[in-house]
Amino acid sequence: SLKNLVDFWSSPTHTLTPIIFSVNPSSRRHVLRFLKQQNLNATVLTNNLQEWIDREARYVKSRLQAFAGRDESINFETYHPYEMIETILKSQTAKFSAKVIYSTIGKTYENRNIYAMVIDENPNESKPVVMLECGIHAREWVSPATCLWISNQLLKNSSESELLQKFSFHIIPVANPDGYVYSWRTNRMWRKNRVPNDFFGFCRGVDLNRNFGTNFCKTGASPISCDNSYCGKKAFSEKESQAIRDHVLSIKKSKLKAFFSVHSFSQFWMYPYGYKDDLAQNHEQYNTLSKLAVDAIRKVHEEQYQYGSISKIIYKASGNTIDWLQENNLSEVSFAIELRDKGYYGFFLPPHLIRPTAEEFWAGVKAVIQNI
Repeated sequence: SLKNLVDFWSSPTHTLTPIIFSVNPSSRRHVLRFLKQQNLNATVLTNNLQEWIDREARYVKSRLQAFAGRDESINFETYHPYEMIETILKSQTAKFSAKVIYSTIGKTYENRNIYAMVIDENPNESKPVVMLECGIHAREWVSPATCLWISNQLLKNSSESELLQKFSFHIIPVANPDGYVYSWRTNRMWRKNRVPNDFFGFCRGVDLNRNFGTNFCKTGASPISCDNSYCGKKAFSEKESQAIRDHVLSIKKSKLKAFFSVHSFSQFWMYPYGYKDDLAQNHEQYNTLSKLAVDAIRKVHEEQYQYGSISKIIYKASGNTIDWLQENNLSEVSFAIELRDKGYYGFFLPPHLIRPTAEEFWAGVKAVIQNI
């Protein structure tokens, strides 16, 4: 088995997509031999992952310096560390105080704020809510970057005014602040949060997208604390999943119309269920809306996204956000999206592709909410 020898970037799926993973140099020969025995072809994308990490760090640093003070481009020309994202949120709120408020919906183990933005042209009116949860997996940097671009679009682009008349947008730009910071400062490939799992803190972190209270810690989640898919000690054990849960529950019943859990990578547009093969009761609605979304995405930059239920498209995954929403009738529709790309760059999507990624995803979101 490869499980204990590799870090899967994309897992085996039901679709004909490549499986991408990284491996320690000491295990490389063994893994390649195992693949050959299984008649599986392997292509080595790099012999030195650290070179990719260092190259990205240099490029991001240069972009941050180049765009320092140029507010019009700050949201989508590069990736931003958590502290700068905080600054962006404060700046947006100060400039567009009539349209946006941001609040702290929770605190992490390391005492960082979990923020939610509410963007609404007439906040005193009761409107249907559209919610975006971004950055729940730390290493998926394009997710927070995309959601910041969308917030910028809603606030600055007058063509979105009609949407703001109809909907209130709730955006959690970084749902996993501790993990995100750790991925910037220490381990670029970190996925989970940073909570200690034992007295010695040897294995840290819970996969927050396995910590929700639907079919907790069953298929597709691990009870082993060192695993990347570790589910936690119990459902909603983590401050981050509690914050998302409580924010969802604070929205008046039947007001949450659409929820989007934003991930990378593989270019999938998915809906419940993840923990079982059964179709959702409103499967036909999901199928129709998803086709509209991927058609809208393709028209922007000719990128192809596959759509279907999580369990059919990728693999079974219990304890995820959108299954919890679906099972408890908390949102009319809930989607999990894997943004660009299909694996050539993986988690290292170049900053110049943030904007096109965000543009096409936003087209998909609009196709959904305009047809609910």
